[in-house]
Amino acid sequence: MGRLRARLAGNEIDRELHGHLADAVRHLERAMEVCRRIPKGDRMSSRRSDNVLMTLDAAIGNIRRIGSVVPAIDVEDPDFMPEDERTRLARERRDALKKGRAERHRGTLPVRRGSEA
Repeated sequence: MGRLRARLAGNEIDRELHGHLADAVRHLERAMEVCRRIPKGDRMSSRRSDNVLMTLDAAIGNIRRIGSVVPAIDVEDPDFMPEDERTRLARERRDALKKGRAERHRGTLPVRRGSEA
């Protein structure tokens, strides 16, 4: 599941994070396999190996509960911005567009082919 989550992650940070978490889960599962191979000769070693197995299982569960680091919503989306911020950004874009048109009209910017009159 961790590999799939890493592959489907929406951005590079989550992709890398979940790739490392998937590796960690794989290594912990290997450690559990080692503990299961311990002979169950006496009660003390049996209890200790059971405690280690429970601890490793809890660690795997905690790792699998780690979610996304980056928010799922686009915080740059204008619909999620406060009204005054959205108005300011729109004004800045509009002014930049007007400035670009004025400079192109004055000839300070290169004129694209086919747009010469």
